Amino acid sequence: MGLAVGSAAWGDNDNDGDLDILSNGHDGLNVNSIVYRNDSGSFVNINAGLSPAGYGSAVAWGDYDNDGDLDILLSGRIDNTNRITKI
Repeated sequence: MGLAVGSAAWGDNDNDGDLDILSNGHDGLNVNSIVYRNDSGSFVNINAGLSPAGYGSAVAWGDYDNDGDLDILLSGRIDNTNRITKI
């Protein structure tokens, strides 16, 4: 699935030494926020259940709570009037 008007970021979400992808944007019908796990070079949607933030969005990985694993920051619009920022 291709996403438009969004962004993506690399990060080792599962701490296995290879980079995973955090992506969000609009696919033409829906706003999506998706984490893809890197399984030996094949990327698998982990169905993380993230809040959608797709229009004009930004994403980032970081250890917000200092627990040693990556957290996700999502920011963008859900639709033409509703905005969201989630950690």
